[in-house]
Amino acid sequence: MLIWLNGTFGVGKTSLAFEMQALHPNALIFDPEEIGFGLRRAHKPMLNQDFQDVILWRELVWVSLEHLAKNQTCPIIIPMTLVNPTYFQEIIGELRTRGVDIRHFALIATSQTIKRRLHQRGDGRNQFALQNLERNVEALQNPIFTKQISTDHVPVETLARDLLQQLGLPIVERTETQIQRTWRRFKTWQKSIRFD
Repeated sequence: MLIWLNGTFGVGKTSLAFEMQALHPNALIFDPEEIGFGLRRAHKPMLNQDFQDVILWRELVWVSLEHLAKNQTCPIIIPMTLVNPTYFQEIIGELRTRGVDIRHFALIATSQTIKRRLHQRGDGRNQFALQNLERNVEALQNPIFTKQISTDHVPVETLARDLLQQLGLPIVERTETQIQRTWRRFKTWQKSIRFD
């Protein structure tokens, strides 16, 4: 099973993905952005281009996910913003056409909540995230992005538990001290910051 967590930057995709993995440790996390970063390093003219606009990136994403789905027995969580309906069809639609079990969820929140989260995680100067905020929020209203989940005022652990239950995946109760939980969430925060 592939679980695509969609939503604009700062809505909580990465935090939710890692919280789901903490509650269901067999799950893997796949980050399609890494393919984009690799393409940029390999092909310098792409440096200033949004890699989602590159058809090779979209093809590599669905091919990689199809391969993983056929060769892994565990769920794979994909936290990735994907708001262009054409690109959505080229990746998620293609996977569905090929018989891959992919579940898509669009995480939503108010613009005020997202701006606060971006500021809290240190993205206050990340103009790309802020410049695309309203466009992404509006794009996610398209009926193609069904199964919307509000992340406003809901703790990430509650969201993770609810989603795992909805998917029929077992939850492994963990025993963490407050320090361990804080450290785990700090590591998740580090993974959500992009320096490329």
